[in-house]
Order: sequence, then structure tokens, then C-alpha cells
Amino acid sequence: MTECAVLDMASEYLKTIYKINSLESIVNAQYGRCNVKGILEVINIELGKLKIDQTRLFMAMQTIADENRKRDAVEFENAPTHFDGETFDDGALLISRRFDAAISNANSAEYEKSRVEFGSLLHTVQDFYSHSNWIEIGYGEPNNGIGKYEVLGKYASKEMRTCVDCVGTSCR
Repeated sequence: MTECAVLDMASEYLKTIYKINSLESIVNAQYGRCNVKGILEVINIELGKLKIDQTRLFMAMQTIADENRKRDAVEFENAPTHFDGETFDDGALLISRRFDAAISNANSAEYEKSRVEFGSLLHTVQDFYSHSNWIEIGYGEPNNGIGKYEVLGKYASKEMRTCVDCVGTSCR
């Protein structure tokens, strides 16, 4: 899915900046999947016409996706990376710090470092949605506080009891 998102951003950039209409609706992600190879081929044709190095997009996409995937191994026990154990405040802070680092590195022409930070923060953002009940409680839009040093919403603390004991079909 990370590759799909990067390609979608690249196609939007090319459409907006270079007015390339042939890229209209080429990214069609369904069930977390898209035709990465096919989309990349179409974008590479347009990059070739613009005389832009086609390998740069592929390498950037790979770095971002690889860093996203690595978080499960490299930061396996870091609860905020995965929003585990009700670490919502720490997870939100981690996203904000990584976002700032990605921007700072990009502004300093440290593009590879920026991509590493961006891929890492994407993993944590994805885990916020997959490890919380944000969607299930009715939010139909992304959380506006992500990446802005804001509290991400109301949630139970780690110490707060949220379930009741049940014996058979009787709950108290």
C-alpha cells in the first residue's frame, strides 16, 4: 500500500506541475493493493518525456516502503511505534517528531534521511488506524491531529477498565 500511495503522490505532482493528463486515475487502489508495476511504467513514460531520471522515483519509493516494513522488526518492542499498550500520546508524539525530521532533512537536501523518516512515520500512522477503533467509533475522516503535536482524541488510559466480566451469558 505504501508504494501505491507514493505513486499516487507522484502522479498528482506530475498532473499538477506539468499538466500531464494521461495520468488521470491511473492509481486505483482496492483492498490495499494496486498495480505498482503498471503504474510505474506509465509514470516512467512521462518522466522520460520530461527527461527526468526514472530511477530516482523507484529508489525513493523503495526506501519509503522498506523503512515502513522495517518498523515491525527494528522497533518490535517500541510500543509507541505501533500504538500498542494504549500509548496514544507517545505514538502521536513519535509521528510528529518523525514528520518534523522528514521535513528538516528534505529542507537540508538530506533526501535519503527524509525518506527513511517518512517511511517510519507512515508505519506508525498506519498502526494508529489498525490498532485503534478510530474508524469503528464512527470517524469517517483521518485524524486531523496526527503530525501536529495534538492529542488524537478521547481514549481509555492503560489503567482504565473498558470490559465487563461475563460468566456464561450473564455479564455484570
